[in-house]
Amino acid sequence: MKLERISGPEGVFLTREQIKAHLRVLHDDEDELIDALGDTAMAHIDGIRGVLGRCIQPQEWRLTYEDGFSGGCIRLPFPGVGDAAAVWRDEAGDPQEAEIRRMDCGIWTEVIVTAPPGRAVEITFTASTPEDVWPAIRTAMLLLIGHWYRNREAVAVDARFDTLPFAVRSLLSPLKVHWV
Repeated sequence: MKLERISGPEGVFLTREQIKAHLRVLHDDEDELIDALGDTAMAHIDGIRGVLGRCIQPQEWRLTYEDGFSGGCIRLPFPGVGDAAAVWRDEAGDPQEAEIRRMDCGIWTEVIVTAPPGRAVEITFTASTPEDVWPAIRTAMLLLIGHWYRNREAVAVDARFDTLPFAVRSLLSPLKVHWV
């Protein structure tokens, strides 16, 4: 099984201007650092490796079973799934449309794909977080970027070390996906 992002989010979730306003930076000397911190915060929170375990903005993914698909129910790896479609590969490797049955189970989406046994199957789907929680995610990202901007080195004297600042944890914890 292989999971890959086909297309990322369109547009910028946090602009440089929004980040600079939060940091109270009026000069352009550190624009490269500020952009890097914004990208790092997004990577830290968003997607399959992010601390939320979900996609923030709409993005398209492909889940591939290359070594043959044996059927059954598949829980897609992200909550907030929009469209989903599937194809299977024939002997020549050409894609053939597969029947897909979708079941929404709480925040999760499960699919049953009908394809010949042992054939490679690709499931494409979109996933995102509801827009009504985007302000909390933006605020958490700004706080995290501010923390990294002020504490640029890993060494500190007389400081308490936390994995994430408390306010960031408080904003993100209710949105985190927990696998069971």
